[in-house]
Amino acid sequence: MDVIALHQADITNVIALSGTAFTEAQIRMIRRLTDQVYLFLDNDSAGIKATFSCIESLANTDMDTYVIPLPNNTKDADEALEK
Repeated sequence: MDVIALHQADITNVIALSGTAFTEAQIRMIRRLTDQVYLFLDNDSAGIKATFSCIESLANTDMDTYVIPLPNNTKDADEALEK
C-alpha cells in the first residue's frame, strides 16, 4: 500500500521490498537505473532493522544512500502522506 500511496502522491520512482529482503541482485538492478537510493521503511522494529541492513548492503556500492525518517508516531509512508 505504501508504493500505491506514494504513486498517488506523484512520487513515482518507488519500489517495495518483499518483507525486509534486499538482495545483491536487486541492488544490481537498481544500480542500472540510478546511483541514488532513498530508504523510506516502516517505523517499527522490523523496518528499523531492515533500514540498517539495507545501509550495510549498499555500503559497498558506489551508490549514494539516504534515509528518509518518518515523523514521530507515524508507522509507514502511507500514514505519513495522510498526515
